[in-house]
Amino acid sequence: LLSEKNINENIKNITKFIPSKTAFVVMDPWHFKDSKKEKLIIEKKIIPLINKALKKNHKVFILTVDPKIVKNKNQRVHEKLIKMTDKNLFLIYHENHNKEKLSEFLRSKDISSLIYLGFHSNACIINRELGIINMKLQGFKTFFIPEASAAIEDDGLDIFHNKATTMRKRYWGEEIDYDHIIGKLSSL
Repeated sequence: LLSEKNINENIKNITKFIPSKTAFVVMDPWHFKDSKKEKLIIEKKIIPLINKALKKNHKVFILTVDPKIVKNKNQRVHEKLIKMTDKNLFLIYHENHNKEKLSEFLRSKDISSLIYLGFHSNACIINRELGIINMKLQGFKTFFIPEASAAIEDDGLDIFHNKATTMRKRYWGEEIDYDHIIGKLSSL
């Protein structure tokens, strides 16, 4: 049985991954007009990371709701992400894909590892059809970057985010330190 100490000592600074076999998965990076925290994470963490990943030829999947189906304007991909164009950047609508379809596509591209970031660490990243649990169960090696994510929180203390991160480390994916992955991408 893993102790809390062992979980915290789990691989936090992954040192080796193959760009052609590793994709980044950005879950529901919406506008979050009412949340300065989420907006800051998108603009200061997610966008710089995705820019570096694309420059190093990683595939990046932005997972979101289909605006033709879900009319809520608060559930639109952040404008800076939606303006990005790259042959390795894919916009995937939750309503149009399932875990089997995405798994088949990823395997056809020889992808075996997925690095999750985005929103919300205690909800969508875990529970969505294309979330970390289902993709782990589909046989992918899964990772998570807590600093490039946030949870649905009532008090702003990151309690839910920290608990979800600990649970994810234990069962569904290794944690990657944000500064470490930025450094790795810069050195590739």
